[in-house]
Amino acid sequence: MNTNKNFKQHYENLNLNQKQAVDTINGPLCVLANAGSGKSTVVVLRFCNILQKTDMKPSNILCLTFSNAGVDSMKKKLKALMGEATDQVKVSTFHSFAHDIIIENNAAGNKNNTSILTPGQRFMILEKLLANPKTAGTFYDIKPASAKKLHSLHSIFSLFKKECITNENIISYTNQCLESILPYEEEYLLKKGGLNAEGKKLAKKIEDFSKSIIPLYEEYQNILEEKSKIEFQDMLNDAVYILESKEALRQTLQERYQYIMVDEFQDCNKIMVALLGLLIKDVESPNLCIVGDELQTIYRFQGANLSNFEWISNMLPEIQTIVLDTNYRSTTNILNKSYDLISQSKHIHPLKKSPMIAGSTSLDKWQVQTPTLVSFEDQDQEAHDVAASIKKLISNTEVDEDIIVLARRRNDLKPIQKWLKIMDVEYKHNFSKNNLLETNYGKAIYNTLMCLKFIDKDTTVADAYFCDLLIESEHKEALGYAYLLYKKENSNLSFMVWLGSITNNERLAEISTISNEVTVLGSSKYKELNDELEGSFKKQIIKFNKETPLAIIGDEWDAFISQFKSTDNKKSLESLAELLEYYNHYELSIDFVDNTPNKARVILSMAGVQQKNRNLSQSRILLIVFVLSPALFNWLFIQC
Repeated sequence: MNTNKNFKQHYENLNLNQKQAVDTINGPLCVLANAGSGKSTVVVLRFCNILQKTDMKPSNILCLTFSNAGVDSMKKKLKALMGEATDQVKVSTFHSFAHDIIIENNAAGNKNNTSILTPGQRFMILEKLLANPKTAGTFYDIKPASAKKLHSLHSIFSLFKKECITNENIISYTNQCLESILPYEEEYLLKKGGLNAEGKKLAKKIEDFSKSIIPLYEEYQNILEEKSKIEFQDMLNDAVYILESKEALRQTLQERYQYIMVDEFQDCNKIMVALLGLLIKDVESPNLCIVGDELQTIYRFQGANLSNFEWISNMLPEIQTIVLDTNYRSTTNILNKSYDLISQSKHIHPLKKSPMIAGSTSLDKWQVQTPTLVSFEDQDQEAHDVAASIKKLISNTEVDEDIIVLARRRNDLKPIQKWLKIMDVEYKHNFSKNNLLETNYGKAIYNTLMCLKFIDKDTTVADAYFCDLLIESEHKEALGYAYLLYKKENSNLSFMVWLGSITNNERLAEISTISNEVTVLGSSKYKELNDELEGSFKKQIIKFNKETPLAIIGDEWDAFISQFKSTDNKKSLESLAELLEYYNHYELSIDFVDNTPNKARVILSMAGVQQKNRNLSQSRILLIVFVLSPALFNWLFIQC
């Protein structure tokens, strides 16, 4: 491995603070790095510097980050500097590293045959819990649980795991709310003191929640244990438990990883921080380097916490802090405006007493442009104005440059999508994940399976799904003609059966064949889904859909089917239909990444995704629109 030449070349291009961070290789170090400050470069060069100045091997350094995108980016940059030695580097997400700890623990004779809980299985368990008054407590409702209720309940359970919340915590939080918060909220108080009717109602809701949520959560965990299932989040909890209880394994890991670097530290939740704490437990002056921005908690909904930096300062009071104060992506105007806003925060670090320095001379021609803030009365008015501004900009601009619309959540972009479609403006998504069930291939799968499910139970429902299948597969005209004939004949047969019996009508030949093929599949719906039946089903779906799906979609469906067959008892098309019905009803997703090239200039993205997947050339960006708040319906655009 020869990194010396590459290292020197890159090192010479660093600013003073970046060089200081790269050169500080021993003892605890905190690097405060805003977006655009070159933090990834610093992490990679610091990695190489450790290898050059110590006798460490690449396998002795552990680099943890929050997302898979961060892992891929880090490995790519390491490979550019180190070549094949990158294969020995341990760059991992926290969840993947936790899984490795569990495997290593199992290899030591503590085998526990568990599998990951699928989203469908999760919602089946939650639904049964809420349908039982003994387990649901005050959450019990005679009506079936809504998708929103199940999603909310799962979010609460996930929060318990991420933040290590116990029954004692819930009692403490409840008492604090009832004794120290609610009595001081004017809208819930009587003029003479005490809670009014609304206040008492809210207090009862809080008490009921407190009494029911922990028993419900504990029963949920008991069911998972009985079924030998774990959730993604459980891997972190299990890894923490293992390191707390298995001192020998903890010491083995500490000896193996002499240097630990953590990227995107602000995105870590409490259980991740606990795992990190165990990795340096009882180590004097640990070689721990954390890199992040205390004000950039993009994943707060995942448990990302500003207190992470307080924790590390309290645990390691000797930690050295270096601020990367130069930004290479923005102009001085943008940096100054940003600082005016960010400096209002109570959590800003005392070392950040001034705006960042603009470090890129290539942006000089944009220095005259300043951010503009515009307010609207409602979300639809905002979306219309954004779409209209984009259309006008495209019409008046001859150069082929990109326009990016950023929002906090995907749903915030839907009104803008609507108006872009109305105004005939092409756009594309920059989401890291898409739902397979929303593709044409996924819709064909779903409608076919639903048709199979009801074909021998409720022919009216089966006919409805069959009609949806024909509409989605571009047989709308033939379907309309067939249905008129069906009504005219006043047949006692179901529409599907009647259509399958048509043999002498050329206009209906294709959809008649589809009807018969669905019927044939229906005869096998209770059989175990072996390779032959699975292949036959996929072949028919492609035929119905009139096109072969993208490779990534086909691969993701194969992976989903493989997981289904390994976890479902019946393993049939019938039970697969029931599972996808759960997915549809509770708005679950079969995720896949779509990297298909798209020439559309308008790019819709979530702010967190754009920050993590910075795959767009800055020189091509003409306009950025920020949808700031669903409540205030503001948008900020930057001509840069």
